[in-house]
Amino acid sequence: MEQRYLDGVSNIAMINNNMRIDCFSFGIDPNGDADNPPVEEHLRLVLSPQGFLRAYDIFHRMFLEMEQRGVIKRNGDAAGEAPLAVSAADDNSTNSSPNFNTQ
Repeated sequence: MEQRYLDGVSNIAMINNNMRIDCFSFGIDPNGDADNPPVEEHLRLVLSPQGFLRAYDIFHRMFLEMEQRGVIKRNGDAAGEAPLAVSAADDNSTNSSPNFNTQ
């Protein structure tokens, strides 16, 4: 199975009843600002509405698991009255992927 590292999703649109999700990674610009790296869109996922809803359910369950394990924490009202924002629970955390830890 092919694997790609993604930094995030830049856009989601519904066109012809299919969800199109544009994914990006941060690029490298040796002369650029390290706090504002260039964004390189390099992958588009196209899902049926049913596939999108299944993916949403899986992401939601993973969000709750990350919250339960303390990987992320909610900022603001847990009742949902305030806009939901999350942050890493430990700002000094490292990515446990073997792709990023070459020590």
